[in-house]
Amino acid sequence: MGSLRRPTPRHLRRHWHRAHQGSLQTWANGYLKVLLEPLTTGARLCFQSMHGTSKGWIDGGVVLAVSGAVLAATLGVLAAFGGKPIPVGFWGVLAGFVAGGAAMWSYGRAKTGTWLPTRTSQFRLLGDEARRITEAAAPRLQGPSSSTEVADVG
Repeated sequence: MGSLRRPTPRHLRRHWHRAHQGSLQTWANGYLKVLLEPLTTGARLCFQSMHGTSKGWIDGGVVLAVSGAVLAATLGVLAAFGGKPIPVGFWGVLAGFVAGGAAMWSYGRAKTGTWLPTRTSQFRLLGDEARRITEAAAPRLQGPSSSTEVADVG
C-alpha cells in the first residue's frame, strides 16, 4: 500500500464533489464519501464506501430470489384454491430464479469480502493522517487550555 500524499486544492475540486448538509460537510467521489461533523468538543470524521460492482450483484440477487419466491407462493395458492396442478416445468423455472438469485447474492458478497480489508486499511491510514493533522493544528487553533477529541467511528 502506498503512502498518502496531501491532495492539492485543484485535485480536490476536480475529483471530489463537496456539499454541505447543515453543519455536516461531505466530500464524495463515486461510492466513496468522507463526512466531517463538528461536535462541541471537536469533530467527527466518518468514511463511507461501497463496492459498486458488488452492490449490483447483491441487489440483483435479492430481487431475483424474492421474485421467484413470491411467484412460487402465488402459484402455490392458486393451485391450492384452483384445483388444477401447476406443471412441473414452472416449479423448475421458479426454483432456478431463487437459486440464481442466491448465487448472485453470494458472488456479490464474496467480491465485497476480498475488497473490504483493503478499504478498511485505506480508511485507517486516512483516519491516522487526519488525527495527526488535527493534533498538530489543535494547539494553534484552540489555545493551550483546550483539548482535541478525535472520535474513532468504525
